[in-house]
Amino acid sequence: MKLVFHGTSSHWEEGIPLGNGRMGAVLCSEPETDVLYLNDDTLWSGYPHEETAALTPKIVTAARQAVFRDDYAAATRIIGETTLQERDEQMFEPFGTARIHYSAPSGKRNGIIRRLDLARAIASETFRISQAAVSVESWCSKPDDTLIYSMTSSEAINVSIDVSGKFLRQSKTSLQSGSDARKATLIVMGRMPGLNIGLLPHPSDNPWEDELNGTGMAYAGALSVTVEDGDIQASGNVLHCSNVTGLLLRFRSMSGFRGSNEQPERDMTVIANHLEKSLTEWQSDSQTLLDRHIADYRQYFDRVSVHLGPAHEDDVEVPFTEILRSRTGNAPHRLEKLSEAMFDFGRYLLISSSRPHTQPANLQGLWNHKDFPNWYGAYTTNINVEMNYWMTGPCASRCLD
Repeated sequence: MKLVFHGTSSHWEEGIPLGNGRMGAVLCSEPETDVLYLNDDTLWSGYPHEETAALTPKIVTAARQAVFRDDYAAATRIIGETTLQERDEQMFEPFGTARIHYSAPSGKRNGIIRRLDLARAIASETFRISQAAVSVESWCSKPDDTLIYSMTSSEAINVSIDVSGKFLRQSKTSLQSGSDARKATLIVMGRMPGLNIGLLPHPSDNPWEDELNGTGMAYAGALSVTVEDGDIQASGNVLHCSNVTGLLLRFRSMSGFRGSNEQPERDMTVIANHLEKSLTEWQSDSQTLLDRHIADYRQYFDRVSVHLGPAHEDDVEVPFTEILRSRTGNAPHRLEKLSEAMFDFGRYLLISSSRPHTQPANLQGLWNHKDFPNWYGAYTTNINVEMNYWMTGPCASRCLD
């Protein structure tokens, strides 16, 4: 099952999510640039600390007594006045953004077709720029704990890559040259904000405590780029790849998270040094990375399958938006296609955002690009966490027809 989209995805909500449970990204395709919105499931504002709830048992009792008197206005006022003094909860924060900008002697990208292969957890993209036909594949591997972005081009093109983020503070680069390939490694370091001390509802200005009073956990990311042909140069947070016909980008994050009840590591250089040491074990062969990723993912995805209506030809790709807009007469099996796609897409999202020994999927799974995410990207345990995992029981069976 593939989800197919024609054209760009300039909005985050239109991008393709990727993840290995711990680390993830949303891949968006802008007119000249591919954007990876990066996430690590341990990146939250704040740190463990004692909290005193403004909503005390005494206040709850007073509101309950007002309700018993049928004085709902008073009960609402009592609760409202108290919760306005309640401190905001902490927020799930983004790692940052990697932008892959394409350029050629003339022309912009055109003919963009994006695909998500739900059976193999691979996002792909094809487009043309000038005379070059370009293909992209991207996935997030659990066994290699690496996000991969692989590009091949029929003609030499120029690509520049930069990494940015509100909470990133420092970076360092290194270049290596070989007989048939050139490689650059970019290490970026940052620190999450301290406690969110805004009141409900939080003000529009910065709600985080001053760094003199407290700081959040340190984190770092390593981005390694190997190019075929051409050359690669580094300038600050930007890698310039000139006249290349192939590019392999690998990314890994690391944070100072030590547990929900332990103070995090706050020294950025400590995290960056640990991360840099782990790069010596990185697998550089893209086919090996891909094979291990698919085998790992399919041990979950292949546990169950749903078939509604007649089988469809594998080589016929219908854009997902056309399936949504088509009428029954034009697409007699539209409902079946949509149901199968949504069933598999739901499983794909959960497998990608939650694995053994990772943090649970939050309100947005694993994916967020905002400093102030919707509902803070929190864990709402009255129903939402349970809904995330509803499929894990039924989908452990071998087949469901």
